[in-house]
Amino acid sequence: MTEYTFTYFDARGIAESVRYILAYSGANWKENRIPVIAPGQSPIPDEVKARLRFGQIPLLEFDGKRLVQSQAISRYLAKQFKLTGKDEFEAAQCDEIVDAVKDAQQIFRAPYLEKDEVKKAEALKYTFTYYDARGLGEPARLILAYGGANWKDNRVALITPAESPIPEDIKTRLRFGQVPLLEFDGKRLVQSQAIFRYLAKQFNLVGKDEFEAAQCDEIVDAIKDVLQVFMMAFHEKDEAKKAEGLKAA
Repeated sequence: MTEYTFTYFDARGIAESVRYILAYSGANWKENRIPVIAPGQSPIPDEVKARLRFGQIPLLEFDGKRLVQSQAISRYLAKQFKLTGKDEFEAAQCDEIVDAVKDAQQIFRAPYLEKDEVKKAEALKYTFTYYDARGLGEPARLILAYGGANWKDNRVALITPAESPIPEDIKTRLRFGQVPLLEFDGKRLVQSQAIFRYLAKQFNLVGKDEFEAAQCDEIVDAIKDVLQVFMMAFHEKDEAKKAEGLKAA
């Protein structure tokens, strides 16, 4: 089986779609993440740079071959794993998605690379703060991404359930002392379910009538039930019970 090595910064950015394809397809791959410091201050190691055609990552390596440019990599892998549709029309529909993702990424990159902090803050409408994990924060991230929002993902380092302190500058902005936290237009929202429902309304994801809205609530409440089971297991101190709980979750 072909083994792939994928190199990009330790962030989502233009590389995340490639990671999704590799993970979804069950590929044999390993990931090489380069630390992110700040825009313009995240140097690519020389041993990686020497293998880049245009001096930029991402980089995909396999069978002695190399590919750069995120769109080229995404399309190549999609073809390898038969994710390009069964005919030319479906292939074009796949291209619609790829190009829409590219447009969304360009919208995000402009404020991200903006050096004027005032302009940057204006462009990034939403700031979402949660641990560097999925958990209660992931549905909000998915809504923001799907909705094409201008947003910043502020991740708090996750060590263990008992050793993941929330920084003081964030804690002072929390109504109940807990993340997630959504900030926008000088406003703040906490509690994951409140954040999901607010964002869903902003991006017209609540259905066209009351019945469809109730069906959306079914999904939200089902996610909540799953998360509760997982969180109970995640915070369990007895390792045997924790393993059993996580397996059930």
